[in-house]
Amino acid sequence: MAATAAVACALEAPDSYAVTGLMNARDILTEADLVYDGDTVMVLAVSRPTATGQDITWDLVWVGDCVAWLVNSTGVTRLTTPHTEGQQLHELGWPEFHASQHDNIVLTTVGTADRLPHGNATVTTGTGRLILASDGIGDLAKQQGLKSLCTDVVDPQACAQLLVERSTEHLHADNATAMVIDLVSRH
Repeated sequence: MAATAAVACALEAPDSYAVTGLMNARDILTEADLVYDGDTVMVLAVSRPTATGQDITWDLVWVGDCVAWLVNSTGVTRLTTPHTEGQQLHELGWPEFHASQHDNIVLTTVGTADRLPHGNATVTTGTGRLILASDGIGDLAKQQGLKSLCTDVVDPQACAQLLVERSTEHLHADNATAMVIDLVSRH
């Protein structure tokens, strides 16, 4: 329900930013009395042409442990930072083994988006792929070559499906959802 609300808002309001979709999702969850600790996490991207009209600027917003990557000829760039207890411990310098045990404890959700900070990022590019995914796919990126998978599989839907399939092969895989968007310059 929240994802549908966010997508509808992003599609119906092209002059808005991704945060508008997040707030709309929060409102839908609140009205349905579905807001509680750990209700849901999401990453949302809204595109807009640049002033030159050639490249595309992507406005991103996220809560929780969802991820977004830009995959292009220069490599893989993570565009989001997880809002998790584990990430905070990583930033404080805790050993990887101990910090990673807290990676599944999210600190922000759609339901808390109005009172707790959510992540925002903007990226402008003309080529490559934008990957929006749940944290289960993030685990896959640590273990395998995300760039090679994204460049070897031409069809974005097939690429997203393969990301999900490969991530569920791991014993410690979390939920796995992926969207792959081909970025095409307007040259």
